[in-house]
Amino acid sequence: MDAEQRRRAVDRLRPAADRARSFSGWTFAVEVTHLGPPLPWDYESLVREHAPNAGWVLDMGTGGGEVLSRVREALPEGVVATEEWVVNAPVAYRRLRPLAVNVVRSRSLVLPFADGAF
Repeated sequence: MDAEQRRRAVDRLRPAADRARSFSGWTFAVEVTHLGPPLPWDYESLVREHAPNAGWVLDMGTGGGEVLSRVREALPEGVVATEEWVVNAPVAYRRLRPLAVNVVRSRSLVLPFADGAF
């Protein structure tokens, strides 16, 4: 590929790159069609019921921290969230830091915490 072909390729990709720069989090505003009966449990209700007595809580793969921010008031003081994806980690940090949640960017299977911390 010569210099002119590279320039044209970059020019074609520039609009997508510009859109990607402003990307933050996900929107799941889609119509859901259930294939069977709804689940017999509700995640947020279970967290509110069981997590308040925990010493520390770890939310692995928090995404943008949307769910954790909704249940934060029911959790103990010590809450840490992990997020692997470089795009979501800063979104989660901005959402969760004001709620006193530490956000750690780490791979889900390689956690930077001492054994037994949670």
